[in-house]
Amino acid sequence: MGETASKEVKQTAFTPRAFVIGLILVVLWSFFINYAGMSLQSFAVLGRLTNILATSILTVVVLRWLSSFLKERGLGEGELILIYVMLMSSLFQMIAGFTGDIPLWGISTPLYGMIESWTSYHVIPNTPSFWFPDPSITTPMLQGGVAVPWGAWVTPLMFWLSYQISFVVAYLCLGLILSSHIIETERLPFPFTSVMHQIIKEPKKGFGESINLRLTTIAVVVGFLIQSTYGLVQTVIPSLPVWPDLGYGMLGFDLGPLVGPQFALNQCLVVPVRDIAFTVALMFLVPSKILLTALLVSPVAWNIIMIVQTQMGLLTNYPALYGEYGLMVLWLAIFGDWETGKAVQMYLIQMGAVTGVALSFLALSYKVFGKSLRAAISGKRSGPFQDSLLWVGFIGGLLVHFALQAASSVPISAILVIFLMSLVVMYMMMRMRGEAIFTETSFDNWPRHGLVFLSLGGDPALGTKELYTSVMMTHAENMFFTAGASSWMVLEGFRLCEMTKTRWNGIAFSALVSVVVALVISWFLYIWGSYTHGFEVGWPAGGWVAIAEDADGYFWLAMEDSLGTGWLWASNPRIWPDFTVGFIIAIAITALSFTYAWFPLDPVGLVLGFGAMGYLWGATLWFPGLLGLIIRTLVLRTGGSKLYEEKGIPVATGIIIGTAIANFLFGLVTIAGVG
Repeated sequence: MGETASKEVKQTAFTPRAFVIGLILVVLWSFFINYAGMSLQSFAVLGRLTNILATSILTVVVLRWLSSFLKERGLGEGELILIYVMLMSSLFQMIAGFTGDIPLWGISTPLYGMIESWTSYHVIPNTPSFWFPDPSITTPMLQGGVAVPWGAWVTPLMFWLSYQISFVVAYLCLGLILSSHIIETERLPFPFTSVMHQIIKEPKKGFGESINLRLTTIAVVVGFLIQSTYGLVQTVIPSLPVWPDLGYGMLGFDLGPLVGPQFALNQCLVVPVRDIAFTVALMFLVPSKILLTALLVSPVAWNIIMIVQTQMGLLTNYPALYGEYGLMVLWLAIFGDWETGKAVQMYLIQMGAVTGVALSFLALSYKVFGKSLRAAISGKRSGPFQDSLLWVGFIGGLLVHFALQAASSVPISAILVIFLMSLVVMYMMMRMRGEAIFTETSFDNWPRHGLVFLSLGGDPALGTKELYTSVMMTHAENMFFTAGASSWMVLEGFRLCEMTKTRWNGIAFSALVSVVVALVISWFLYIWGSYTHGFEVGWPAGGWVAIAEDADGYFWLAMEDSLGTGWLWASNPRIWPDFTVGFIIAIAITALSFTYAWFPLDPVGLVLGFGAMGYLWGATLWFPGLLGLIIRTLVLRTGGSKLYEEKGIPVATGIIIGTAIANFLFGLVTIAGVG
């Protein structure tokens, strides 16, 4: 793979100018997304600005367009691949940077810990001194208007950046160890490369010479017009109506009540409109077997099984508030059953399923690990990379990670549990990006905390430093998965290199540098913005201030919620029986899928149905997934792969580009204060 599958190599991905351009773009986008998103105080804007897929694509489209004018002086295919991987690897961490990030958590923790509250009595005394500065140093962050005491933040910044970067290095190296197997042996398709290949191929030619320009342009207009109805046109013309709000950020129509009141907010009967063209275009690219499996698993897992468990008394029935057969039963069961001690059994089965699929694939790759390790010991190569360097990076990154956890008073048992959970999720995310685009596994905080409690003996022991630090490190680990996007984006870059006959040299290094740069910028902007604008005044988003005032700050959401749900899960007598059920189902489906080509279910589809199409996301993804599968099936059965590649891919590409343009303009007009 080092020279791509073909011996005919046209170019190298890494060039000094491509690396510099990519780094400049990473810096600019990191500043823009962090600063604009937080200062605008709008979750709606954050969602658009942090749609990193659209942001990265739009940037590459502009660069490719410029290259068509510059001709021989323009960027080549490999250079565009490098810039794309750098952007995607770095900007992926912006998702965590807004919805559950360490910087915001780190700032709000000491601030609201000073208030006489649960947090001030229980959390602050057990917080390691090197996590955050003394509360007296952070007090001015509430109102702002003061200089930043950077000296007091040196140690916390070194700790958290080391913690994050060691995580990124370890799992990037894991991806590289598996790269030859994933790209050359298993040949995972990385479906989104079909869109990127349309955009970057033959950049020195005009768009019309390398793609179906007419069809793509029409799709761009359609994607833009549809996406602009979710805030852009209303921002410019406030009198225009908005789409119905179903709650929890969902826009669309609920057809459930037409069937019966107990079907309200059932994911299979919700027609979401937000990002629907964009989402359908992505679903259209997902292999049919995977998508069909996910569409079947979602209602079985999150409706049928839950209905049975409700009738068995394992879940509380909430038909008076939401549909008995709706996805909201899950949400209310999670938050409504703390006092009764009833946990959501479906989550336990899901944990087992995700773990089972990941460990099955890892077990099937045992020869790859063995071959690479033997090559590392003997100083040879088993693939395109120096194995000894990869193993040093993987093991060294983990050791640094473990050492920082141990220094924070996290017991060794909890460290090992946190590592195993991270290994499962990171590998599964690599696998899902390679086969299904969507990387969400929904291996969420709640079950993680339960396993950490069990590792500590199953005793809540509220008040011990070991428990607090273990729970918070579990929470922190959950935030880092998007920062680890470089592990799967580098592999996607390798697949693009193979498609364009490009040498992959320098892609992994460039991705790592871009992630580090983006993480540093995020931290410094959060801290600077709080001291300058005031956490309660203009920084960060106003929504966090309301949360903080109502519930002891964001830290409360992370800590008290984690402790409560952690003990709830750990004390549930069905945690291992239900986990085992999911684990066995996953292993069986994986084995049957690998053994028999005719077997209709796919293990990655199983995780997609449990994850991205489960929980609350199911109400926004199930219907677009159904539309995507129907359109994909019609295209393939009507014109085969020729129609799919010549018409289907250009349409999907155009819709995605149109969505990106609408998102970018929405951010600009909001910043400008239009309307």
